[in-house]
Amino acid sequence: MAPAPRTPVSPRTHTLFVVLGIAAAVAIVVTAAYLYLKYVHPAHTSTAPGAQTATTTAQSAFNSNNLGEALTLVNGTLSTNPDDVQALIDKSFILSQMGSLGFQEVQYGTQGAALANQAIALDATSSEAYRALGYANEIQQNYDVAHTAYEKAIALDPQNALALFDDAHTYDLQGDLVKAEAGYRASLAASRYTWDAYIGLARIDIFKGNLTEAIGYLKIIYGVAPNIHDKAEAAYSLGTLSMSQKDFDSAQTYFKEAVLLDPTYPSGWVGLGSLDYIRAIDASSTPALSAADRSQYVVDSKTALTTALKLNPNQSLAYFQMAEDLSLIGKKTDALKVIAAAKTAVPNDI
Repeated sequence: MAPAPRTPVSPRTHTLFVVLGIAAAVAIVVTAAYLYLKYVHPAHTSTAPGAQTATTTAQSAFNSNNLGEALTLVNGTLSTNPDDVQALIDKSFILSQMGSLGFQEVQYGTQGAALANQAIALDATSSEAYRALGYANEIQQNYDVAHTAYEKAIALDPQNALALFDDAHTYDLQGDLVKAEAGYRASLAASRYTWDAYIGLARIDIFKGNLTEAIGYLKIIYGVAPNIHDKAEAAYSLGTLSMSQKDFDSAQTYFKEAVLLDPTYPSGWVGLGSLDYIRAIDASSTPALSAADRSQYVVDSKTALTTALKLNPNQSLAYFQMAEDLSLIGKKTDALKVIAAAKTAVPNDI
């Protein structure tokens, strides 16, 4: 599972997209996809062999992005057996994920770390307990503590593919792409089903300009990953890359799929809003768009962006795009007000 996207874009003027045109608009959105993928960290509850039926059911709820149901199921297990190590680990991951998605990393990450430590106290040989401890610290940006926990998880189980991924992703967050890429590949060597590692490699390929390779990795996630939120993230990223290649029809298909898979996913709505804006200013469309069609694209863009901001009031890219929509239809004063709101949101946006 992943934190909701928090991708800062610093405005230079309130008419940036209009002045620079479609190429610049696409470049900004693709940059947002690059940054978003950097901060993506899908967490997964353990699927250790021999896990209880209740735990397996909780994993299913987790993969369906129903964290509330997953938490209820795990709490049910803990109510009858408070020392159930597997349930403690799963609850740690669930709470940490809730913290990431709800922008309450410290509050829930602290709780997640406490549960992981409780599991470690009961079973110091549990690789997954240390992985949970690492994730709870990673979301709080306690990277050194996270590395120590992940390294312990790997020492206990060198084939723990998710721990290998987690450690790599933490290096990625710190900007060490060499260690990150090596870790992602080690994770896939341990298990080709480590879907998250494909996302990491896709981001690195975007950074390198290898868009064909990045698209290939993302299509793996989009096609076969079991986690709904992972698939939505991949669809969004595929949409941005399709938009960079001016394949607007494919971009729209992917963005729509992202919000169908996870209607609470803000970036999917931002993608739709950005694409509608780009289509509104596209002078190369054949046949040429009518004024009414262009106006409708702007209306649709504003609607999608409003949805994104309701889901995440700190979605700075949505503010900047909304300002462009308003500027395009001549509402300069309103556009400046939105830019002012964006400046307030940026400090809370990673």
